[in-house]
Amino acid sequence: MEEGDKIEKGRVCVTGGTGFFASWLIKRLLEDGFSVNATIRSNEEHKYFTELSGASERLTIFEADLDKPDSFDAAIQGCTGVFHVAYPIAIEYAEKHGLDFVSIIPTWIHGPFVCPFLPGSVSASMAMIIGHQDEYSFKYLWRTPFVHTDDLARAHIFLFESPEAKGRYICNAVEITIDKLAECLSATYPEYPIPTTAE
Repeated sequence: MEEGDKIEKGRVCVTGGTGFFASWLIKRLLEDGFSVNATIRSNEEHKYFTELSGASERLTIFEADLDKPDSFDAAIQGCTGVFHVAYPIAIEYAEKHGLDFVSIIPTWIHGPFVCPFLPGSVSASMAMIIGHQDEYSFKYLWRTPFVHTDDLARAHIFLFESPEAKGRYICNAVEITIDKLAECLSATYPEYPIPTTAE
């Protein structure tokens, strides 16, 4: 094996593949050596996936719609696991149907993204930098727990690779007040006029 080669870890499915978190999870899974079946809606842009490392060899795109549950059959066929990030699923459903189910409840997700749009939570967390402090989202940041995109992706993969994992997990990195966030941003990006809550 040459340096940089990844060990093939099997095939998994990621639903809602074009979403902010799902697309980052796909990126991380490919980098970690997984083959990925990603589901998207028929009208969603997904050409940017071809730029992901390993996509040409190990990424397959399937069109599926949550209103048509059978449309997921082909994407799930042959997979060792499903990362269902397209829509919440109740733990009771998994227990009733004998599914080995783990749920991760993230806090406010921020960080890098590969999707071609600015995710709402990223936009909101950057409201002070980009000058949109009057947006409704700014008010929700008064005291907010944050989790980084990559930390959340790695938590999903870690729990998937941990057979003893069961039930629900909360994924959170830090809780910060709006005042502390303004202070951190001002120190990190002095070139931006970061507002304070008094302004």
